[in-house]
Amino acid sequence: ESIDLAEYDPNGDGYVTWAEFYDVYKKRNITVKWTLCERIFYTLEDPDSSTAANILSFLILLVIVVSSFCFIFSTVPAFQQDIDHKDGPKPHEVLNVIDRICLVIFVVEYVTRLLTCWNVRTEISRKN
Repeated sequence: ESIDLAEYDPNGDGYVTWAEFYDVYKKRNITVKWTLCERIFYTLEDPDSSTAANILSFLILLVIVVSSFCFIFSTVPAFQQDIDHKDGPKPHEVLNVIDRICLVIFVVEYVTRLLTCWNVRTEISRKN
C-alpha cells in the first residue's frame, strides 16, 4: 500500500507535528503492541486501560481503606492491649498483622511500578 506523505502533513509546512500524526493514526486505526513492562505498568497506572486494571485499582483502594481503618481502630481503647503499660497502649496483634499485610501490598505495587516505568513509551498513553 502506498503512502501519501501529504496526508501526514496537511498544512504543507514540511514537518509532521504530533497532532497531525495523531489524526492519521486515528484514521488508519493503527495498533501498537505493548511490551510486558508496558502492560504491567499501565495495568497499575491507568484503571481504564483494561478490566484487570480496573479490578486491581479497586483492590488497591480497598487495601487503602482497610489500612486506614486499622490505624483508626488502633487508637480506640477497645482495640488496644496493655493499656496501663509504661510505653503506652499497643493495638491488638490482629490489627498489626493486617497493617503489615497492607504494607507488603503497597510495597509490591510501588516496586512493580519502579521496575516497569523505565521501559514505557509515554507517547502511547491514553492520558496524553
